[in-house]
Amino acid sequence: MRQRISELIDYFLYYISARIDTLKFAVKRRIFIASWIAIAVLAGAGAIITAVALLCEGVCDGLSVLFGHRWAGELATGAMLILVVAGGGYGAVWYLIRQSHLKSMAKYEAMRQKEREQFGRDAAELRDADQPARNGDRHG
Repeated sequence: MRQRISELIDYFLYYISARIDTLKFAVKRRIFIASWIAIAVLAGAGAIITAVALLCEGVCDGLSVLFGHRWAGELATGAMLILVVAGGGYGAVWYLIRQSHLKSMAKYEAMRQKEREQFGRDAAELRDADQPARNGDRHG
């Protein structure tokens, strides 16, 4: 019997060791994949930054020739870049706020529809029905 228990313990330890090694391999694999993703993101960001810098330099040179002064081209390019970034940021924030608002409206409209189906009216209709009775009473 002791030999069987010893054998069972040995098999159990073997199983646990195999599971730990499998977990280690999974973690190493995820770290490897995350490293490649980080390298790709950094390379992409570097390419985008380089492209934007070259574009701005080209615009600056073109405007400098047009205006006849280097400083005027640099000033105009900087101002345009600030306006584009500010406009893009404003547009992104406006879009996110609008999407959040529309999502909230849809959520509450669905809740009101459920109330209408379940109770025959919703909270807004209940409020409106109670309004004439409370018209003269400002304190509720």
